[in-house]
Amino acid sequence: MTLDRRQIVQLGESSAKDVKGGGSKTDTSDQSIMAAGGAGVYNYLQWVTVYNASATNTFVNVKDGSTVVAVLPLPAYGGCMFMPPRPIRSTANTAFNLATGGSVTTAYLYGGGYTATA
Repeated sequence: MTLDRRQIVQLGESSAKDVKGGGSKTDTSDQSIMAAGGAGVYNYLQWVTVYNASATNTFVNVKDGSTVVAVLPLPAYGGCMFMPPRPIRSTANTAFNLATGGSVTTAYLYGGGYTATA
């Protein structure tokens, strides 16, 4: 509260809990975007952005560990951004991964969110 009795409200999570990651892939193996956080720690996925630098149409699986929770289109020389209306919570101590549905010249796979214990 300020001296003139105005209430101060902070929206969102602390930036100390922000997690993001990604990289480029040419095959269908998993790209970790949020690493497993330890016992009792959950990842909350807030955004994914992907780009396909090849002439091959494909898709991206968004995975909670190895379980697919969403499938995103990944057109040739195109991209996609996914921002769910509310964060997707992972299983405890489990990474969020992205994987293309088919091999491409280069796919750029990134995502992020925050971690919490509940």
